[in-house]
Amino acid sequence: YFANNKTNDKYLEACRQTELLQEQHQGSVTYIANAGTKSLVVLPDSSIVRLNGESKLIVPQRFAADVRELFLTGEGYFEVRHHDDWPMNVRTANGVTVKVLGTTFNLSAYENDEKVKVTLIEGSIVVKEDKSNHEHKILPNQEINIDVNNSNARSASDMKLPKIKHADIYKNTGWVKGEL
Repeated sequence: YFANNKTNDKYLEACRQTELLQEQHQGSVTYIANAGTKSLVVLPDSSIVRLNGESKLIVPQRFAADVRELFLTGEGYFEVRHHDDWPMNVRTANGVTVKVLGTTFNLSAYENDEKVKVTLIEGSIVVKEDKSNHEHKILPNQEINIDVNNSNARSASDMKLPKIKHADIYKNTGWVKGEL
């Protein structure tokens, strides 16, 4: 999506100039993008995450041998390096996990939002609702909107089904290039 784009170079330069707060804890690093900023994070496996303002990404200092686990609050644009035998799980505070082998996607999961939105640009992902264990396979140029209030539903009939639809890639990811 950004491979031959001059805007990408401008974005990367802006990220280098933006203050990215890092906090180190036992075995993990927390990256925080303050309100009104965007930040670039290079993961231990060389995958790239662009954080939108008011976002936080918790990354282990070293990934486990069997899975790459991350935790996101806010919004991130992920360019995940492909590894057949080394999946990545991006967990959210909203009870949604994105499972990926190698792909490009946008995940919007701010704590106070009523919905988690995942937009797939290329590759394939599985989006899992942690409480119900429902899994949804998403294809390129699709988005899924999951109602986070489903975890409060008393019965299966009270749950709202996630909506998978054609994605407006520009609208959903324009923030990455500073266009929205």
